[in-house]
Amino acid sequence: MNATDIAAWVGAVGAVVAIAWDFFKWRFAGARVQLHLAPSMEFLPPSPLTVYGKLVVITAVNVGDAPTTVTHVLSVVYPSRMAKLRRKKGKTVVFMPVWLGPAVPHVLRPGEQWACGIIQTQVLDGTSPNDIVLVGLQHAVAPRPVLQRLLRPPEV
Repeated sequence: MNATDIAAWVGAVGAVVAIAWDFFKWRFAGARVQLHLAPSMEFLPPSPLTVYGKLVVITAVNVGDAPTTVTHVLSVVYPSRMAKLRRKKGKTVVFMPVWLGPAVPHVLRPGEQWACGIIQTQVLDGTSPNDIVLVGLQHAVAPRPVLQRLLRPPEV
């Protein structure tokens, strides 16, 4: 192997690494929203908003590098794990947030956090203990909603 072959191999490996890095940057560019759900939240001390009872608090953080707009807060209910795995159509419900933060639609800039509360009984009404309940939001950049499983509180 002479110097020309070594230079060719170094160039080829460098080109593959550069293409892989560009693909990585392209794949993870744009807005990416992470969710955190907190069920069974209550107001302390009591306030006029306590008439709603327990809330599911949804906190969203834009961890991407571009802004996006939160457009809907929603839940999807699947009758079983198999229905979710087989991508059967679930029951989708859109909510109006009752508490915390700006109303939807809301522009979520990179690194910014947005929170809202939805009434827990509205989320869990009509669901059985075997149902898979996903709660999340739709934002302008994503083709599908960002969802996270809501763990059923013990008292419900």
